[in-house]
Amino acid sequence: MRGATVALVVGALCLASTAAGAQTYPWHMLKDSEFKRAYYAVLGERVKERWLARLDGPANPIDELQQGNEKVVIFNACKPHNCDVSSAVVLYVPEKKKVYIRLYDSGTTSYLGKPSKQVRAFLDAKH
Repeated sequence: MRGATVALVVGALCLASTAAGAQTYPWHMLKDSEFKRAYYAVLGERVKERWLARLDGPANPIDELQQGNEKVVIFNACKPHNCDVSSAVVLYVPEKKKVYIRLYDSGTTSYLGKPSKQVRAFLDAKH
């Protein structure tokens, strides 16, 4: 019986590590050419900022949600060693190839991509 319990625990750990390895992080999104094109277009001149261009700062895995009939992707990203000063919430609507960004930088919040009031409220709630 003890051997079966050990086998179940080891099996569960293997499944957990496989699931964790399959997670998508913000920097993985840049491999999607449609996202990258839309994202960089919305960033404009801010694409020159490394942490925004590469999305390689501290971040949690992306979330894929269903909003009505559309799938949306949302994630947070921040500037390495400066998360409390520079962070972003990014919302991507793949079917429309639209990106909306809530950018917090040095005490100022701005919105990129011309989000509606409803989208702004959604981005604020995810910050």
